[in-house]
Amino acid sequence: MISTDDPLIDFGPVIYGEQATRVLKLKNDGALSTKVYVKTRDGQNIPFFNQDELNRKLEEQLLKAQQEEQDKKEVNEEEQKEGQEIAAQDDVAFEE
Repeated sequence: MISTDDPLIDFGPVIYGEQATRVLKLKNDGALSTKVYVKTRDGQNIPFFNQDELNRKLEEQLLKAQQEEQDKKEVNEEEQKEGQEIAAQDDVAFEE
C-alpha cells in the first residue's frame, strides 16, 4: 500500500513554457517492494525511480566519470612520454 502526506499537490499559477517543481513523498506501507508509475493527463510517462534504482544510476554515473578521468590521465601520460622521447631525440641530434 502506498501512502502520501498530502494527496493534493498545488503548483499554483505556472506561466506557459515555465516550470514549477514540488516534492511528492510517497511511502510504501506494504511488506513488499513496489514500482510507481506517474502519468500526466495526456498519458505521458514521468520518470520515477525508487531509492535503489536511483542509487544504482548514481553509482553507474560515478563509475563512468571515474573511468573517463582515468582514460584522460592515461592519454596525458602517454602524450608526456611521447614528448620526452621527441625531446631526447632532438638532444641526440643536436649533440652529433
